[in-house]
Amino acid sequence: MSIFVSMKRDDRLIIRFDYTEDRLKKIRSIVGRSWNQKERHWTIPFQHESVKNFYDLFAQEEIITHKAVINLIYDLIPELSYREHYKNLLIKVTEELKLKGYSEETQKSYLGHIRRFFCIPIKIGTC
Repeated sequence: MSIFVSMKRDDRLIIRFDYTEDRLKKIRSIVGRSWNQKERHWTIPFQHESVKNFYDLFAQEEIITHKAVINLIYDLIPELSYREHYKNLLIKVTEELKLKGYSEETQKSYLGHIRRFFCIPIKIGTC
């Protein structure tokens, strides 16, 4: 159940996702959000605070951002670019360790060393 992000012409991000109470609670906490009943999607202002809040709230979920929008978001909030690269690195390392047949404990240990190296706390098993 991915979350899809695109952009409207009036400088608002369009957010689409399958309904869960948790997601609804999160999106409702964003200042300036609105629900478009006709098109059945949420919108949030394309402003630093709102966009950062959205990505922080949904950090543990898969967010698929339209190609035309992703660079605008990275320009607005550069640290999101680094977060995505970091997540991709952890995914690649995890896949490589599994292919090489390393035990789960060894994988956790290696990923822990990488996390400490980058000083970015992320729960084990969320990458």
